[in-house]
Amino acid sequence: MPDTAVPTLKKPEFLPLIVGPRTPGMPVFPMPEVTPLCPVPPLAVLKKPDIRPAVPPPVAVLKKPELPVPVLLEPEFGRPVSVVDPKPVLTLPECQKPVLLSPEFPTEGRAHLGGRASAWLIV
Repeated sequence: MPDTAVPTLKKPEFLPLIVGPRTPGMPVFPMPEVTPLCPVPPLAVLKKPDIRPAVPPPVAVLKKPELPVPVLLEPEFGRPVSVVDPKPVLTLPECQKPVLLSPEFPTEGRAHLGGRASAWLIV
């Protein structure tokens, strides 16, 4: 036997669920305000709060134009003036070199079979 006493747990008592007075035909939950099979849902009514400023906003006053017809600037025709004359870019020596170089594959000890690149055989 162990030196310390082990408490024993009581068995739970199962009591029937007590429900208030119920009459036949009375639903358990209250009926919703809208029927669930309604083809079109009701529109929500959003009420605007009635908040008015203490001081009314100033009224916008537009000034009368000085000239009756708006004056548009005439476009400038001709070649635009540039500080530096443009140079063609692709004739520069930096652009003559290829950007991506193809890697060289070792060919010694291998024989090429067929015309496919994946058909290399180690000899």
